[in-house]
Amino acid sequence: MSNLSELAKRINMRHGRGPLRGHCDAKSFNMKLPVIIKNIAGVSNIELANIIRMSSDVQSRETNVKADMTDWFMQRQFPIFNSLADIAIDIAKEASPHEVKLELYDIWGAIYNRGDFTKAHDHWPHPWSFVYYVKSGGRTPLVFPDASYSLNPKTSDMILFPGILCHSVPIHESDEERIVVAGNIKIKYS
Repeated sequence: MSNLSELAKRINMRHGRGPLRGHCDAKSFNMKLPVIIKNIAGVSNIELANIIRMSSDVQSRETNVKADMTDWFMQRQFPIFNSLADIAIDIAKEASPHEVKLELYDIWGAIYNRGDFTKAHDHWPHPWSFVYYVKSGGRTPLVFPDASYSLNPKTSDMILFPGILCHSVPIHESDEERIVVAGNIKIKYS
């Protein structure tokens, strides 16, 4: 394991456990949760990649994502992000245990270059989160450390998972860009 990989692992282990998992009364459960991966056709990955590149790193690596990251609410400027979110919402409706109205909360893009990673975190209080792979050779996984489970998505794959699931991305060790769009879905109460 490279020195960067080891450093990222230590950071994730030290800082990746939020109050939900670190609470003194927390209990472990062995249960099945839906983590859905679907290959999505018809999305303009070139357009998404261009928008994400154009947006540059507005977050300055101050979030859990230690890669170039756009604004949180890309749906406000670019309709293509809403179209992608609609696909995620349809998948979430199919996977939800009860019929509820769902809507997009936020959606952003990120570009991982060699050495970039994402610290372990969750998306509480959102019931659903998703990641769409605009460009990915499948070498750098999406990891769910609490479940000892990981996926190696490729271009045009979408992964939908409960927002409470802790997830991370280890150090990207490829010279090929890894470009993603991620977002959160909330319950619509009106």
